[in-house]
Amino acid sequence: MLQDKLQALKEEVQKFNEENDNKEVGSLFSSIINVMEEMNEKFSVSKLDETVGRINEYSASRIKKIENNDTFVEFDSIFHLFTMQIIPVEAFENKHLEKQYNLNEIDLNNHSTIFRPICANGWNPFKNAEGLITYNNYSYTQIYRNGVVEVVDAATAGASSIAAQPFEERIVKYIEDMLGFLNKIGVKGELLVKINLLNVENLKLATDGWNRSKEITEECLSLPDALLTIGEEVEPKLRGTFEAFRSKFAIVGV
Repeated sequence: MLQDKLQALKEEVQKFNEENDNKEVGSLFSSIINVMEEMNEKFSVSKLDETVGRINEYSASRIKKIENNDTFVEFDSIFHLFTMQIIPVEAFENKHLEKQYNLNEIDLNNHSTIFRPICANGWNPFKNAEGLITYNNYSYTQIYRNGVVEVVDAATAGASSIAAQPFEERIVKYIEDMLGFLNKIGVKGELLVKINLLNVENLKLATDGWNRSKEITEECLSLPDALLTIGEEVEPKLRGTFEAFRSKFAIVGV
């Protein structure tokens, strides 16, 4: 990694400054390293922006297919659909070739309790052409060979209202389980979490005591993305997403 090499070079310059009296040369070396670090930071930000752009294009194309009911489970159009994508950033860093993970060695019998739909009492996990899938009549989770987790569910959003706290807790727990699963197939680095709710016009949010919010007037809700890494606490990374979600129903900080 370039960052590691820069750090090693800084240590060498520090050692040089400690062992030599030539402050001009030491100062020159330090200035060069500072410029290199700044260039590396700008390059890293630019590269991340490009990668996120590719991720957004991929995500939008999948959401479009879900909206057109091009899904593994055929959902009734009257259902409120909850969708979530957990997307490894590293899978899209190369603009010419998506990274692929080896899913063939995953023994689903040993992971059936973790690899399940987000809202399910019973489910069927198996391998398909795209990777791994687990489903029932109203929910499925697909893990593609590029490491993307796609969750589509017609039960989480409820018939007429969403219970806010259980809804958020379920999402956090499910992401934690999926991150553990992705870790097993070799996914590393940052992941982008994208949450969309489709066909949600007239849906309400229920808070503590089952107080109902106003009805939502939009057909689709796209919540702010969350960026996280495997091994870190999930809930703090999703607070901004959940706050935006509640504000859509005119509920802030409940």
